Amino acid sequence: MAKDVEVNGFNPGLIVLLLIGGLVLTFLIGNYVLYVYAQKTLPPKKKKPISKKKMKKERLKQDRTSKTAFAAFYFATD
Repeated sequence: MAKDVEVNGFNPGLIVLLLIGGLVLTFLIGNYVLYVYAQKTLPPKKKKPISKKKMKKERLKQDRTSKTAFAAFYFATD
């Protein structure tokens, strides 16, 4: 009672799946190629200049930590 089913080429769902998969793969490979090209040719990004206010705050913070470290060392050796 089995009926013979003829296969007429590819399944349309498979064709759509392969087409979309190919497009996604092409997109990802293209992005990678552009990324590698940009890394080689573009100059490195410039760092943003630090404001004078931030520099002063950082200098004070470092000064404070060095004084406390010196004081801890000085009093620990007595």
